[in-house]
Amino acid sequence: MFCCRRHDARMSKYRLQYFDVRGLGEGIRMIFQYEGVVFEDSRVTMDEWTEVKETARTGMLPQLTLDDRFQLAQSYAIGRFLGKQFGLHGKTEWEAALIDQYSGFLKDFMIQVNPYLFVLLGRTKGDKKKMRKTIFQPAMATFCPQIVTILNNAKSGYLLPSGITWVDFFYVEYFTSLRNLEGNSFKKYREIVLYQEKVHGLPTVADYVKIRPKSQV
Repeated sequence: MFCCRRHDARMSKYRLQYFDVRGLGEGIRMIFQYEGVVFEDSRVTMDEWTEVKETARTGMLPQLTLDDRFQLAQSYAIGRFLGKQFGLHGKTEWEAALIDQYSGFLKDFMIQVNPYLFVLLGRTKGDKKKMRKTIFQPAMATFCPQIVTILNNAKSGYLLPSGITWVDFFYVEYFTSLRNLEGNSFKKYREIVLYQEKVHGLPTVADYVKIRPKSQV
């Protein structure tokens, strides 16, 4: 068995498999970059996907392999695991519960908004104008003010008063995708823009953001 103490975690071997986009894998990549932990960033092309799918534990990506032995799927499960490995899971059990709550908020928001984004990106067909009015705008109007309130109450620049946690990287990367596609929608949510800029401005993260492959989402 492996040990979850922080110093041992840094000695482990990590391999992350995901497609060559930010998507559901970028929050995980950002955790490694922030912590300065070496990992194998295995970016799967669509030509490679059929073969990789057969060996993936759940037939889906992202997938994290630890020490060539243990495999873990699902982006939030991986994020939560790495958060515990590297001390990014809150200072108390209550904060850890809040992190789970916030990850659930984000997942629900993504489920609402992604059908519209897929149409914008040309992945599916649909009426962009209608979907923007009936799906995207109502979801933004519900979700973003809640996040602004959470950020203002935390007074740390992150979702929790005690500082950055693994879920912040997932939020910021999804907001990055939304701003790439719907930048004007964030004009009245300045706190969210500052939140994104704060995380992207962290020294080890900023270096990575400058050189990472360009991707709308």
